[in-house]
Amino acid sequence: MKIIITESKLESMILKYINDKFDVKDINYIEFMDYDGNPDDSAYEFYLGDYGDDETVFLLYNEHYWGEDPSVKNKVEQSPILIIEDNTFVDIMNSVFGDKWEPVFKQWFDHHFGFEINKVM
Repeated sequence: MKIIITESKLESMILKYINDKFDVKDINYIEFMDYDGNPDDSAYEFYLGDYGDDETVFLLYNEHYWGEDPSVKNKVEQSPILIIEDNTFVDIMNSVFGDKWEPVFKQWFDHHFGFEINKVM
């Protein structure tokens, strides 16, 4: 049996799954610190609840995080990169929605946290 789903319905389904998985009211973030202990906007950690008490949900790396080492040139070019810590979530999204979920997730992330991302991992 073949089922046809409109693009808007597919987007709604993806957003529902993302919203069910990630309660944005409970997600906070903090900038990484440089070697001197000063906030460094090259990377951010997104976590549930109070910092240090709960789990990391996302890690966001901007291009200047990677430095100028030629071995990470591809990461610089793909940045900002968002790493989703829950690999099961990524596997489910890929198996159910293929590559259709990533653009929706990027818009969701920008809408809720104000960060544009180029690559989701």
